[in-house]
Amino acid sequence: MVRGAITDRSTDHIRAYYLGCYSFGPFLQPATGVKKMKKPIGTTARTGETCPESGVWKVVGTPTTTAPIAKSNRMPPYSGKAVTWQLTSYA
Repeated sequence: MVRGAITDRSTDHIRAYYLGCYSFGPFLQPATGVKKMKKPIGTTARTGETCPESGVWKVVGTPTTTAPIAKSNRMPPYSGKAVTWQLTSYA
């Protein structure tokens, strides 16, 4: 059993409470106890913000481009301008 986990015997789901995160059994990882949920495809971030999820990001608008951006990096400008980026696929 994961440290800090509570078993709900009525449904046999394991609910893990870890640093304020709540997750169901299928998402548990043995090493950490809880797997963090990925941001959904379609998530947006603006130039200068911290990238919320590693993956391929596309500029919203025209002209457009795609770029692989890693989680925790700063979202870059495009053509010297601040833009909105949209997550299109996971890394």
